[in-house]
Amino acid sequence: MRRIVPALCAIVMLTAFTACEGPVVDGKRVLRGADGTVAEGPYVDGKRHGKWIESFPSGQVQEGPYVDGMRHGNWVIRFANGDVQEGLYVNDKRQGNWVMRYADGQVEEGPFVDGKRHGNWILRGAGGEVQEGPFVDGKRQGNWIERFASGTVSEGPYVNDKKQGNWIERFPNGSVGKGPYVNDKRQGNWVMRYADGKVEEGPFVDGKWHGNWVIRGADGTVHEGSFVDGKEHGDWVVRLSSGGCSILEYSAGELVGMKNC
Repeated sequence: MRRIVPALCAIVMLTAFTACEGPVVDGKRVLRGADGTVAEGPYVDGKRHGKWIESFPSGQVQEGPYVDGMRHGNWVIRFANGDVQEGLYVNDKRQGNWVMRYADGQVEEGPFVDGKRHGNWILRGAGGEVQEGPFVDGKRQGNWIERFASGTVSEGPYVNDKKQGNWIERFPNGSVGKGPYVNDKRQGNWVMRYADGKVEEGPFVDGKWHGNWVIRGADGTVHEGSFVDGKEHGDWVVRLSSGGCSILEYSAGELVGMKNC
């Protein structure tokens, strides 16, 4: 499952210039940095005040108002690769709703508080994926719902920007998986119930099937044995609903032998 990973580009603050056109006094000025940065806008009472345009050697262009020397009001930030970010600054910090539109078609929208993502966000991927949930102090925190173009829906908690705790994953064919994540990986006991009636239950370790699993078929057949790093390994006991029993011997996922119970 691909998770949309949120990408927030850093904003370069113009704080110092090695050269400028004339002394910094009231009125419109053009400031040129030694690195090629250019900022243009008005000063009032010796502070930036009014609409400014700031251009960087990378191709990034920022445009918006200053009030008493601090960014204050709606800003638009355009990047050389086509990404665009737009939202409100209050006293030099991002505040309130922002929209980030990426060149690949991804769109992220939600609130900032004191310069950090904080509150409910919606992340729309270029492929039709939609993720929705809260950020707290710039990190995913709390319950999220992730909907994929395939029809799969996952729901569960994030802690400090990682999946932690019990998740439920529903697939378009009616199958359902339930179990815990630890640090973005399936970890511990999971139960998978399939639309055809099959049920699989056992542990994951670091995102892989690992340990003893029991697989019950819709016809009453039961397979029981161990996975190692996601592959069947060792003896698996197969019990048929008719009462028959056999033992399958696996090595790293390959069937290497078979005998009766």
